[in-house]
Amino acid sequence: MTSIAHLLSPRSVAVIGASEDQTKFGGRLYRMLIKHGYAGTIYPINPSRETLFGIRTFASVAATPEPPDMVVMALPRDKVKPEIEAAARRGARGAIVITAKFSDAGAEGAALEREIVAVARAHGMRLIGPNCLGVISPANHVVLCSSPALDVESLPVGRIGLVSQSGALMATIFDRAQAVGVGFSHCVSVGNQADL
Repeated sequence: MTSIAHLLSPRSVAVIGASEDQTKFGGRLYRMLIKHGYAGTIYPINPSRETLFGIRTFASVAATPEPPDMVVMALPRDKVKPEIEAAARRGARGAIVITAKFSDAGAEGAALEREIVAVARAHGMRLIGPNCLGVISPANHVVLCSSPALDVESLPVGRIGLVSQSGALMATIFDRAQAVGVGFSHCVSVGNQADL
């Protein structure tokens, strides 16, 4: 199984639903990843565009030249399981599922959540979420989060790690700390904690 250290420092990231539209989760997250100096390979997944912010897009995770270490998705709930299956088959080591309405929304969502966890575990892939805001790792220049609190010139790096169930709480603490000059090494919103 992939270690948490690898999830905080992926060598490549596929953003499913990447866009230049900043009103969308996938668009904001994709821009923040680029803006904050991620040094790994970015695979924007968008079958409708050839490039996004100057980076070549791919129609699907299956079409990327190599398996991504991390896959991030903010999709309608009914599209999550097929994307988890495709990413797991491709050999992705981890996935962040921003999408809500799984175990946080009743029995039907909880059953679907168990199914995606089973798929991921069968392939050794770890999941963060669902129903989370993602990962901010200033220490590794990895921003897989769409929070407006990240729309700053640079992210201060500190020695504090933060794990929060709530994405809103994580972003608020991050924002308030930044305002007084306190940085974090890593912040993780775990949401429903289906796996991690």
